[in-house]
Amino acid sequence: MRYRRIAALAVPMALQTALMLVGQVVVVALIGRMGGGALYVQALYAPAEFLLVAVVNGFAVALQVATARRVGAGEPGAVAGYYGGLLALGVATYAVLAAALIASAGALGGLVDVAPAEAERFRSFLVAMVLVGSFRLGGELCSAVLRGVGRGASAFGLTLTYVVLTTVGVAVFASGLAGVPVVAGVAGAVELAAGLWLVTRAGLVTWAGVRKWPEDVVRLAAGVGLPVAATYVLLFVVNLLLVRIVAIDGPAAVAGFNAGYTLQTAVLVPAIGFGSAIAVLVNQGVAGGDRSVAAAAFRRGMVLATAGYAVVTVVFVLYGVPLADLMAADPAVVAEVRDFLAIMGPTFGCNGLVLVALTVVQQVGRGGAAVGLNLAYFVLVIVIGWLAVADSGDARGLVVTMAVMGYASAVVGLPASVWLVRKVIRPALVTV
Repeated sequence: MRYRRIAALAVPMALQTALMLVGQVVVVALIGRMGGGALYVQALYAPAEFLLVAVVNGFAVALQVATARRVGAGEPGAVAGYYGGLLALGVATYAVLAAALIASAGALGGLVDVAPAEAERFRSFLVAMVLVGSFRLGGELCSAVLRGVGRGASAFGLTLTYVVLTTVGVAVFASGLAGVPVVAGVAGAVELAAGLWLVTRAGLVTWAGVRKWPEDVVRLAAGVGLPVAATYVLLFVVNLLLVRIVAIDGPAAVAGFNAGYTLQTAVLVPAIGFGSAIAVLVNQGVAGGDRSVAAAAFRRGMVLATAGYAVVTVVFVLYGVPLADLMAADPAVVAEVRDFLAIMGPTFGCNGLVLVALTVVQQVGRGGAAVGLNLAYFVLVIVIGWLAVADSGDARGLVVTMAVMGYASAVVGLPASVWLVRKVIRPALVTV
């Protein structure tokens, strides 16, 4: 397995995930300049978004894994059936979640301690974003098929379309927070249409094939998609608790923490794309019976990831903090963002590399172990961070806790993840 082949798949997939988060950062920055508490409402909505992302990404990763394994086994014609089955299951799951979120909007606002003056606007924004988010499920499944067969550039093009339409739409057409869901809905519909055109034109998904669901499609969704979704549900709970902790320090701390956390996520999420690319090659190698290829893909992929995140860390430490000035107009919020980035910036490389390895663990059949490692990390962050903030009344105690745990994860979580992947590659991997 050559470095060039790994990079050819991994770089577009990493850029795809990076682009999505960069677009989110830009949108958050634009919302921050709308004024009138718009950024505060968006910050309160952020935890709920993790639940929607959990459904979309859980089914998308399951389809990506199935596609990679079927292509590796020389059976690309089976992909359409997996697309149809997982799309149907995904739509049903998303509908149930959407109904639950809409019904519990008032209770959710109470959990994040929404200011009474913003309660109704928070509810309206939540309901609108939940409804328009449904378009993304179909589009992401199309992107998953493209990634699974190694067409990372085409998948990147889909994401680019969505991000450009969203950021330009919010900048030009959304005069207030109410316009953001409208723009997001239009962008999602366009992404879905473009994705369907790409996969049907390439013959990867046919209308006849989507009706032939494989017998193990439910098992695939449960065995691969559920742990991925569980990770995002965990992030939902963690984000909810983090916002609750920071709320002790006031609205400026909440808005500043959310903006800084969004920037951190934009830096770290490309690791998921990079890890997914490595997992595609590992799954293809194992399904095709060549475990030496799978081992080489993992080893060399981690070398490339280490080099990439070393550069990212250095660049962000030197130049990352000034980004805070672009995230909000309120000086108090800007000060909170700058403090967050000054503390967390040096940890981005450690967290990124661990995330690459955990993503591979998740997508080669060891999702439960990945959830366990994530759970241990976040429990420590929440408990220690909560005690630190409660004692001082300053959100900085939580950020310091997150930084210390970032370094600790590189010492403990990374070796554990590497061991789990190597354990999967050596014995026979049960394929779908």
